[in-house]
Amino acid sequence: MNILPFISFFAFIISIIMGLNIFINNYRNRANLIFFFMCLSISIWALGSLFVFSTTNEYFFPLYLKIGFVGVLSFFALTLHFSLEISNLIKIKYYYLIIIYAIPIILLIMNIFFDIPILYEKIIYQKGLYLFIQTPNRFLYFLYGLIANLYVGLSFIILIIWGVKTKINKQRSQSRILSISLLISLILAMSDEFYIPYILKHHQSHGTAVIYTLIWITGIWYSIVKYSFLSITPQFVANEVISNIDESIMILNQDYKIIKANHKIEEILNLKEDKLLHSSINKILLNSDRIKIEIEKMIIEKIENFSCRTSFIKDENISILMDIKISIIKDKFDDLIGFLIVGKEVKELKQLKSYYKITDREAEVIQYVIYGFTNKDIAMKIGTREATVKVHFNHIFDKTGVDNKVQLINFLNDFNLIPDQNTEKIIIL
Repeated sequence: MNILPFISFFAFIISIIMGLNIFINNYRNRANLIFFFMCLSISIWALGSLFVFSTTNEYFFPLYLKIGFVGVLSFFALTLHFSLEISNLIKIKYYYLIIIYAIPIILLIMNIFFDIPILYEKIIYQKGLYLFIQTPNRFLYFLYGLIANLYVGLSFIILIIWGVKTKINKQRSQSRILSISLLISLILAMSDEFYIPYILKHHQSHGTAVIYTLIWITGIWYSIVKYSFLSITPQFVANEVISNIDESIMILNQDYKIIKANHKIEEILNLKEDKLLHSSINKILLNSDRIKIEIEKMIIEKIENFSCRTSFIKDENISILMDIKISIIKDKFDDLIGFLIVGKEVKELKQLKSYYKITDREAEVIQYVIYGFTNKDIAMKIGTREATVKVHFNHIFDKTGVDNKVQLINFLNDFNLIPDQNTEKIIIL
């Protein structure tokens, strides 16, 4: 009984299921999208093999070879692209991708449209066996071998370097699993298609290389199951947890860029989420540089969270005083994956403005007083002269019934305008 059709069908189904599962989970993630296409390439490769092993009619073999070859060459290019994407060792530029995909595409065009054999010239069914007869064109044959070994070999090296350089325990384990499974797949597949035929000089194989890609797919599957590889991301957690919470919430990645902002942030800043995503907190938080320093200290000191009072920058002329709490987000492997910022607008300032008829500009000056800025600093911040700042202070003094800054600060304390959060550490900015 020929089991090759069943194995090919199994490879086809498994690759389709895994690719769709990751794609549906988060199709906007580039690594997920590349993984989906990589699974699709294996499924096409397996489909070509399935067609071959399901018939003995040699008339259809050339067509089935072309179908499988589409999956074969695209798989090599996608594997290299995928390894570069998940390792994040270099910033992938468009011309890198042109270089990666150019030769496989040229070989595919030669094979499909010009009917030039690249790897196999034909398939012969003989005594219950399928013999894949290699092309007599030695240049194209060796070019194929070079591309296959170079692309998958580079992918293996990239995964190893990723595992060495990363500081995240989970990624080290993922790197080991992926690199080992990829190396085993490469050795077994290329032994069947390239190494053994070349050494023995019989120039034929049994076309079972696609079966060995299941080792690579199994390695990725194991990483998904054990380490939530490609499936649980900060974005995914964010979407599930914070969308409906009625406080101002942002989730940042390790580069301090926003990967999720809920509806309350959108209301306060009058910006849609798509305008906020991937923005640096420099554009959102008034004291962003100082806050970054405090976050780094929090990591070093192993403090889970801290609170402070800062301002959200609504536009060039308006800022909104906020009490915020910043917490570290870790996964189940205790690896840092981002930061959670929960904020509440300081309502007391609104009450102060309403009761004492404080203008927006005067409220902004009051906020800078809370930060401890001098008149000169305030003038620079709001883009005016120091004399104008003194005028603003005189108006504030008249409206609140105080005589100087010291009395004003005491007055502001009565309005609870000093941060107070239930956190491990309170920062006064």
